[in-house]
Amino acid sequence: MSLPLVRPSLRRHDFDQVLDAMVHDRLASGEVANTARADIGKSLGLKETYLLASVRDALHRLMKSLGLQGGDKVVLSPLAPSYWAKGLEELGLVPLFADVRQESPVISVDAVRPLLSREPKALVVDCCLGFVPEMEALCSLGLPVVEDVSSGLGGVYNGKPVGTWGSAVLMFFSPETLVAGAGGCFLGFRSATPEPPVAFSWESLSDLGSALILSQWKDLGGFAEKKKEHFRYLYHRLPRVYRQPKQMGNGEPVLPWFPVLVDSGAKDVLAYCRKKAVDADWAFRNQPYLNAETSGDFCPHARSFLFHTLIFPLYSTISAKDLELLGKVISSLP
Repeated sequence: MSLPLVRPSLRRHDFDQVLDAMVHDRLASGEVANTARADIGKSLGLKETYLLASVRDALHRLMKSLGLQGGDKVVLSPLAPSYWAKGLEELGLVPLFADVRQESPVISVDAVRPLLSREPKALVVDCCLGFVPEMEALCSLGLPVVEDVSSGLGGVYNGKPVGTWGSAVLMFFSPETLVAGAGGCFLGFRSATPEPPVAFSWESLSDLGSALILSQWKDLGGFAEKKKEHFRYLYHRLPRVYRQPKQMGNGEPVLPWFPVLVDSGAKDVLAYCRKKAVDADWAFRNQPYLNAETSGDFCPHARSFLFHTLIFPLYSTISAKDLELLGKVISSLP
């Protein structure tokens, strides 16, 4: 049996919390959901918070709360999570793409500045592969900044945690995120927002799903430290012929996977990993605006990451035996 690329950091305590919600018939959205969103919002300094059943509902709620209308422009990276493309399309919003940095897969401040003349109404900043963008500079551009911290939880920039910078914060909970969840999405605003049109409705996350998120959130710091510890172990075993994306500026990332940049022979590397019973994969799949047919002039740094980035397992609850196996595979990559 192969070492999986994704394994949620679930513990007996987490199952106990979910079971308690079931025993007390807390299946709909109620007390547990309210506690979870309040705790997350308080830790991030947010005034208005929601726990919604899907990322689609969260994106619709977000854009309507920001007062965006069909035809309005939104700046984002072409490497942003694929749900952004579908969400913007459904709302009739126009994406403006800013390239990422050459050394790091996060949106570049220098690439955003020329787009300001096209009068965008918002800026989406995501923590691609866990790397933390230059939040201070991005927040100084004069646009409402939406922080998508789904892949960056636990990270810090200039001493401030991710999720404490933007005017709005979004985090999607999935098996590979630091705070694991089976779907569900947190949405928060740094200040109160106008009520959206009554024609739009959103489904809140159930107490059952919220119980897992709340249990995991309380141990966020411990998960992050374990991830960083495992990353250091693997980093020192990576052959010098291989590179990794870099964290730029005064940032400290917590990565969801162990990324490796492969200049050539990526298929051979993936085949070798399968032979050694370790799952690895391309970092970027299903990027709607970036693929082999995209012009080479379109966001060239993002295209480079698309074609050269592989990811390997990196989860906080990995056993010593599995970590040793993974280290041996990393150290012997062809």
